[in-house]
Amino acid sequence: MSSLIRYSATGTSITVRFINLPYIGSSYVAAYLGIENDVGIVDEWYVEPPTGSSNYIEHTFAGLSTNTRYYIYGTLWYDDGESLNEYNYGSITVWTRPTNWAWNPIIVTGGDMVTATQWIDFLDRINDFRYYKGLGDGTFTYPNSGDDFTATIFNQARTAINAMSPSITVPSAQVQGSIIYASLLNGLMNSINSLS
Repeated sequence: MSSLIRYSATGTSITVRFINLPYIGSSYVAAYLGIENDVGIVDEWYVEPPTGSSNYIEHTFAGLSTNTRYYIYGTLWYDDGESLNEYNYGSITVWTRPTNWAWNPIIVTGGDMVTATQWIDFLDRINDFRYYKGLGDGTFTYPNSGDDFTATIFNQARTAINAMSPSITVPSAQVQGSIIYASLLNGLMNSINSLS
């Protein structure tokens, strides 16, 4: 069974976890974990092998700089100190929480519909939050000026926000031909702004 790495960023911390550790001799192996940025090594940590039935080890690197990409690396070790495998896991960016979204001008019932430019700016803010949450870009159809505002366009934004588990639930998905009311757009705004 191969060893796998999982890592995630929350706030100013990165948690790195080795799962499915190999069992060598009478114990699981240990791991040496580290992170570095473009300047050099930031922190390193030796993690003792797990005991009992656990077959994973993890370490959290805290107090990191925001809006900075960190590269994760490490080595699995035999209990006699010899190297088993060396890994370069990949990289992850620790992001600052984006600012809350506000429609400008405010969207109200009976008022003007959101413009293509406003909507594209909103999609960009959704992606900012998705990066902050450790996710990639959402899947969006970018409208042109004069295009109809369809349920598909609305639902794509809804899905991208919902994947981040906001504390304020996203509005219901809309079916083709639905009118996209101001309350639905404000519901998306309230939902994305509830992300911590």
